[in-house]
Amino acid sequence: MTVWDVATQQKVGTLTGHTGSVSSVVFSADGSRMATGSWDGTIKLWDAESYALIGTLTGHTDQVNNVAFAPNGKHLASVSADQSVRLWNTHALEQTIAFNQGAPVWCCQFAPDGDILATGGINGAIKLWCMSTLKELSTIYGHQKPVLALDFSPNGSYMASGARDGSITVWSPAE
Repeated sequence: MTVWDVATQQKVGTLTGHTGSVSSVVFSADGSRMATGSWDGTIKLWDAESYALIGTLTGHTDQVNNVAFAPNGKHLASVSADQSVRLWNTHALEQTIAFNQGAPVWCCQFAPDGDILATGGINGAIKLWCMSTLKELSTIYGHQKPVLALDFSPNGSYMASGARDGSITVWSPAE
């Protein structure tokens, strides 16, 4: 993986360690860490200044499709073709909990306040997970094909999802 300086368009670092394709890259909100997910089934945490490997998170039994930092940077979510959604403590470098989506999972995103984690599956379902209780809040069925992208509006009032069927839907998670 290559890190670029956007202003100068120069390569500033190279991160190596995954043995499969890198499917997801994300910076923590404070910019101090990076996380990468790979089709080798692992997640790696990196120092965003030195590009040094902090640690490798293992537990998925198939490719990791997406990773997302919680807004506070203390947790990281990962989703996989193994049908699991995993929550990791980024300081202890250990798994907090794993959920079963019931189908391979392609994407995940935290709400801006960190209270909700949304995950999108190959079956077109979006699941909303409560981070304070670590329980499923609801399942939204609105796509006929896999959900490939999720994001929340800056105030968390809306969530948008994009699917392989070409549709983009805007939801109100509170409803």
